[in-house]
Amino acid sequence: MRNVYHYSGTKLGNALGAIWTFVNTIEQGDIVLVRNGAWLSIGIIGPYRYAKHLNNDIDGFCHQRSVE
Repeated sequence: MRNVYHYSGTKLGNALGAIWTFVNTIEQGDIVLVRNGAWLSIGIIGPYRYAKHLNNDIDGFCHQRSVE
């Protein structure tokens, strides 16, 4: 997060906290709300999966969950 997106301070801490929550506390079947500007999306979380081929400095999205 620091090297690729240049996050620091509070922004880095918030991002890392969100990732930790995503990996360690969100469970399959949970309902999530995601805000993107004026848009709000609601979804049901699917199972966690680790995509090893995306664990690199370019892609970086190796921890995944499907959302319906």
